[in-house]
Amino acid sequence: MESRIEDGKLVIELPLEKPRPSATGKTLLVASTRGVKRSTARFRGKTISIVANAFIFPDTRATERLGKPAWEQKHERGGAEEDDE
Repeated sequence: MESRIEDGKLVIELPLEKPRPSATGKTLLVASTRGVKRSTARFRGKTISIVANAFIFPDTRATERLGKPAWEQKHERGGAEEDDE
């Protein structure tokens, strides 16, 4: 991971990886810091720490193999919304 301050913005560069299943298997991780990483970038004299994950949703065929995402299942069950009674 590389990071820098450029034109008042924090710029983070992460190498893209071969897509791999996330911990839950619901998405495919394509880039990650793999936890908190201290950068060389500084803000107001302090070192900036970074956590970043970039992911994609699998295609429909993969989703069928993995099961529906939790948010989709929750929506089908009515989610956390209250019923009008």
